[in-house]
Amino acid sequence: MPPTQGERKQVTVLFADISGFTALSEKRDPENVTELINRFFAALNAPIEKYDGTIDKFLGDAVMVIFGAPRAHENDPERAIRCALEMRDAFDAEKRALELSDSLALHIGLNTGLAIAGIVGTKAKMEYTVIGDTVNIASRLKDQAPRGEIFVSDETFRLVERLFEFRSVGSLEVKGKEKPIPTFAIVRAKAGVITTRGIAGLKSPLVGREAERAQLARAFELLRQGRGQIAFVVGEAGLGKSRLVAEIRKWTVDHRSSSVLWLEGRSLSHTQNVAYFPIIEMLKRVLNLRDDAQPDEAGKALEAWGDQFISANDRAGTLPFLKSLLGIELDESAAKRVRYLDAEGLKRQTFFAIRTSLRAVARTAPTLVFIEDLHWADDASLEVLRYVLPLVLELPLLFIFVLRPERDHGSWKLREFALRDYFARATEIVLHPLTPAASNQLLANLLAIEDMPGAVRELILARAEGNPFYVEEIVRSLIDQKLIERVENRWRATRAIESVDLPSTLAGVIGARIDRLEPDVKSTLQIGAVIGRSFPYAVMTRVIPDPARLDADLARLEEMGLVFENSERGERQLIFKHILTQEGAYESLLLRKRRELHGQVARALEEYFGARIQDQIGLVAYHFARSDDALNAIENALRAGERALARYTAPEAIRFFRGAWSRMDEEKIDDAARRLRALVGLGDAESARGEYAAALAIWERACEYARNLENRETLAGLHRRMGLTNLAQGKMIFWARRAARTRIWECCTRRWIMTNRLRIATKVSRSRGASAI
Repeated sequence: MPPTQGERKQVTVLFADISGFTALSEKRDPENVTELINRFFAALNAPIEKYDGTIDKFLGDAVMVIFGAPRAHENDPERAIRCALEMRDAFDAEKRALELSDSLALHIGLNTGLAIAGIVGTKAKMEYTVIGDTVNIASRLKDQAPRGEIFVSDETFRLVERLFEFRSVGSLEVKGKEKPIPTFAIVRAKAGVITTRGIAGLKSPLVGREAERAQLARAFELLRQGRGQIAFVVGEAGLGKSRLVAEIRKWTVDHRSSSVLWLEGRSLSHTQNVAYFPIIEMLKRVLNLRDDAQPDEAGKALEAWGDQFISANDRAGTLPFLKSLLGIELDESAAKRVRYLDAEGLKRQTFFAIRTSLRAVARTAPTLVFIEDLHWADDASLEVLRYVLPLVLELPLLFIFVLRPERDHGSWKLREFALRDYFARATEIVLHPLTPAASNQLLANLLAIEDMPGAVRELILARAEGNPFYVEEIVRSLIDQKLIERVENRWRATRAIESVDLPSTLAGVIGARIDRLEPDVKSTLQIGAVIGRSFPYAVMTRVIPDPARLDADLARLEEMGLVFENSERGERQLIFKHILTQEGAYESLLLRKRRELHGQVARALEEYFGARIQDQIGLVAYHFARSDDALNAIENALRAGERALARYTAPEAIRFFRGAWSRMDEEKIDDAARRLRALVGLGDAESARGEYAAALAIWERACEYARNLENRETLAGLHRRMGLTNLAQGKMIFWARRAARTRIWECCTRRWIMTNRLRIATKVSRSRGASAI
């Protein structure tokens, strides 16, 4: 492996140093001292092997051990501490056996955090190691630990405080760190704590959510009775929010409530800056459009849908704006309706079109609108959702919003607004961790292992902390490790489960499972993680051109339960089973590798979208912005900003234009033409959101670039913008000056164009031996 390759990994680093050998060396022969050192290291090595640590290096009379690299475990901090305790015991036992004085002592320091793991060195000597501040802190803690003490950082303490007894030693000044580090000394493992248990299972009916299910079912029943409702399903990741909604949908199918129309949209972590994304997703589902649907296909589907649901009087005010959302080219009459609207007017019409569409659908049948992961919704979507909420007062319409309790996000403000202003129609369903009884029932449903020890069951419940997804991942981990196997319709343990560690956190489970993948399969997972939570097969084939390898890798990932396939719209899509799985795979990539893959993905998306690229330019710009391809990052950010302006989503446009400008600054790219585009667009965006003073200042700066570039046409346009803005603010004198400059520049521009045309015509005529006149 080349020296530059590696991974970003969460590791626990252990440094152990034997003090006193220097004084001993003065009294003994060097050969005897060497034998003693080796004997002690042999004793210390036993617990290292037992807990699957990796000896990084020996440093004289010290040793550095890594837990979490090259292979992660679910509970690496715990393993490291148990190893340290047993190393201390082994050292003391060896010292007693050798009848040595108390001049020798062991000092141990541990720290947990991010490190770069990989091969370093030269062709002459290369070795696997971890590098980073995490390593340095562990070494410093070892230096400060007194004789026989084990010092750990606050980060390590936080991860394992429930399993061990600690004594705080305060905050220590550590060389190279500006702030003191809170430090703890390990006393002992807590009595009775069992750390290596395992269990297995498959699926379970919904348990422990009877009250929440009843709340949601009540809202659904009111919908069937014609009464509009709003329901917020709130909970941390993994608590079963989407599962609860899926259970209601299953219930409606089982009870033949097919008269209810389901409209589904979703937000994604990487589409938070893509305007109207969940609304567009919902519209595509309504029209049964694949992501690769051509504009003419989408246009026909929308027209057919409009014929069915939208009245003739409302079509002209609805369909053009829905087409604009979908990136469908408008005919001339419709284009005029859109083109001459200002930013606020276009937004109002887009909102009106969405509300009209919802009203039309809800008039035909009770309608349920389900938006998943609202905490990732863009600002425009949140605003339009707030705009359509009043429909619940007049129509059989049920909104179900699923979100995490992220109080700084706009989704939380939408929740507060609805619960306050529509308190008679709004319901909040908060999912808490399962009770011990419910968690126990979940395990009973998942498991079918004879003679399962009660301690194992208790450990799973304690580690999962009532999170159903945690329980599921723990069970899956045991299947992956082949500690259980399926025999007919029953699972059985292949050996004593007590010998296997259970994961202590979900991140540990994910990291351990990812590290168990074959190198190629792991690479495929990481590429998918760069694309996003959902990654189209057609995009993957452009990054991994070997179809046999790709199919085998994806099959393995599905088998491991890390991803699943969804082809409901005729296109093969792979989806991470949970967002944290995607994040874990992504975070393991080196920053350099991330940039490389983002560039590959961006180019793959360009090819994948083809003629539809303009409609998805924001997503392409997102990936180029995270790549090393500075020119493409700048150009696509500008195009995305211009596209956002065309959609009248000013905040999104501002982010893209500023991103382009910042990238030019970072890369020291002096591209006056692109800087001019960025300034013009940024000024237009500020004007669109009513920040006229900012817009005028930006346009003034843009004028300097236009003059330097002798871009008369753009300069005239800038003066026109500035004049109209001054006029709108009642600044007649400023308007008159700008208007005069506009006329002058337009005249100059026309004269310049005619002069150039005449010059070209003269050259052509002379080349043919004719007169220019």
